[in-house]
Amino acid sequence: MTFSQFIKQLAEHVLAREFAMPLSGLALAIRNDPSCKYLQLKPITLHKILQSYPDSFKFQGAREDPEVSLRLSIDICNNVRNCPGFPQCKDLHICRYFMMDNCIHTKRKTRAPCPYPHSLDSKHNRKVRQYHNLLSLDINALKKRMQDSADFASQEAPVDLKLCFYYTRRVCERDDCPYLHLCEFFVKGSCKFGRRCKKNHDVCARDIEAILREHNIDADGDEEDILENIRARLYGDGEEESEEEVTSEEEESFEQPKKPNPNQQNAVPTTSRR
Repeated sequence: MTFSQFIKQLAEHVLAREFAMPLSGLALAIRNDPSCKYLQLKPITLHKILQSYPDSFKFQGAREDPEVSLRLSIDICNNVRNCPGFPQCKDLHICRYFMMDNCIHTKRKTRAPCPYPHSLDSKHNRKVRQYHNLLSLDINALKKRMQDSADFASQEAPVDLKLCFYYTRRVCERDDCPYLHLCEFFVKGSCKFGRRCKKNHDVCARDIEAILREHNIDADGDEEDILENIRARLYGDGEEESEEEVTSEEEESFEQPKKPNPNQQNAVPTTSRR
């Protein structure tokens, strides 16, 4: 291990506890470490060393004494159920919505449990946290770090879970529609047509299952559990969305592709005769 790698490791160890601190304070903390008892490390020297690791550290504030913080390199695995685990996977096996404080299973105490872990104490997660020098952080501290991380916050989230406006009113012609194609009254539990209904009542259909998984809703349970979770996400604490309340933004997001007019396609341009 080189000298700069040794200092980098010490800086990561200190910042894993403090997250961010002035450069002068970080230099002092490193000098006070038992392994650096006789090391006279000046802030300017530390600055040059840490600047050579732009993927690990970031600086902001005054040039003379900038604030130093760790770049959070840890992420959440997108394939928890089929993941081979550490060391092939160096991401956390945990519910992404739980880390964002937005998991419906926690907020509304749904009957069906969340299909993804809510703990950092699994064998895999401990190894991942150790690999990223984050073992000293508890679940709440790591949540805050990840929520404050620009990389984590900028990740594209799926659109809000909704019933498809056009499908519930008439027909949706989008092959890639991100909204649920389900009977609105079936979801509310008040469809009078039952099996004779022309709208979809199958919450286990493949396209419905794919959308539910995107929104961290377990699609492997029984129909009642799945419906309960859909209702909890759509209507919250029982406040159903009014049929008339559709904003212009929602209508725009539901905009259907326009079909070409066959009369216009087959029309033959006329030319004037002289």
